[in-house]
Amino acid sequence: MGGTSVDIKKPIYCSLAQGSVAINSYGEYIPCCNIRMEHFTMYQSPFIKHLVPTEPSERINMANLKKIRNDLSKGIWPLACQNCKSSEDNGVASMRTIWNEAIPDAPLTETINPIDVKYLDLTFGTKCNSKCMTCNADLSDFWEEEYNIHYPNSVFKNVNNRVSITTETAQKLIDTFPNVERIGLIGGEPTISDEHFEFLKMLIEKGRSKNIGLSYVTNLTGVTDELLELWDKFKTVHLSVSIDGFDKVNEYIRYPFKWSKTENNLKTILSLCQEHVLTHKYTMGLSCTHSIYNAIQAHDLIEYFYDILKSYQCEDGNTLLKHCGAFINRVSHPKDAMVSNLSNTYRNKGIKRGSKLLEKVQHDIDNGLLVEKGIVESIKLINAWLAEPWSMDKTNIQTIHKFINTSDKFRNRNINDYIPELMTELEYMKQVLKID
Repeated sequence: MGGTSVDIKKPIYCSLAQGSVAINSYGEYIPCCNIRMEHFTMYQSPFIKHLVPTEPSERINMANLKKIRNDLSKGIWPLACQNCKSSEDNGVASMRTIWNEAIPDAPLTETINPIDVKYLDLTFGTKCNSKCMTCNADLSDFWEEEYNIHYPNSVFKNVNNRVSITTETAQKLIDTFPNVERIGLIGGEPTISDEHFEFLKMLIEKGRSKNIGLSYVTNLTGVTDELLELWDKFKTVHLSVSIDGFDKVNEYIRYPFKWSKTENNLKTILSLCQEHVLTHKYTMGLSCTHSIYNAIQAHDLIEYFYDILKSYQCEDGNTLLKHCGAFINRVSHPKDAMVSNLSNTYRNKGIKRGSKLLEKVQHDIDNGLLVEKGIVESIKLINAWLAEPWSMDKTNIQTIHKFINTSDKFRNRNINDYIPELMTELEYMKQVLKID
């Protein structure tokens, strides 16, 4: 019999969209922290204020979230989810695939029941002690004074420390979602958030902490004895350590941190992981943001991380390379900080570094060394991004020049003392694009 075939797409299962609750720095409920916000409708923003429900049980089923779930159920990638799609198209793990392994059984429905929520991903506010070159005053209150110099007409004026989850809201979250097994904490810098401390104490007092694993995206600067005592009451603690470059490169991007302190903090956490390797009480991974500032230097960081993990021998007969991975994300905004602005010649230098590093890692694997797959996938993903087409955008190059020069003047430094090869490339780009 004749007829027209119907292309029925397989549902795209995402445990984060289906079985988690993520709250950003505006108190907005979003699918996850990895979405592209420019493609997601927000009900709370600095531009538009809507009257929205205050109860978490209602917020999780607002129209914007239901649309994401509906598209995924039909096998359609929402524009907001393109970061994950990009990773998967390049054959590496995405936020979606990572969390699908951690939370495999969330119901595939448009409307979710609070009792099915297993994961909370929470931003308590914008309090931070760093102003990274790829961040802004929307996420770090430390950025405010300088940001107003770069962008005098910005909406991010007098934001101070914007608290997105109050003690009252935290109590509602605890009461509304009784089956939560994991809680992610991001920022700002979550380890210096007073509200975050109160939240942990509330979970401990409720007797919930022993059944909950915590995960942080953190620069480690707020890890104190008090926090370690609180963590001891929880089932597990995972730390995604935010480092964007080796030595001077990281100092430039993640101002005002000094590499010596970053490295000491990293070694402290690695020792904890080594000590608890059999119980997995403490685990960690590298979290790196790929941008114009570390486009070809990110591989140097991964090699440093690889070598230091290899030096930690564990009770199970392996090194920490088996137990600690890496996750790479990339800047999609602002456009001038994207890697695609750089010439193919410059980016090819990074591809060569990555290829050489892959050979080194593969040699170790062939000789019996167990290496967490995220490290290999991160190297491959960076190389894939470096191989993407050159944008040759004159406006972006003008903007990044102005931004770097203004920032260096405000911070009393010079990029040539930190990432000289980048400044050479940007000067070259000015000549190619005939910028005065």
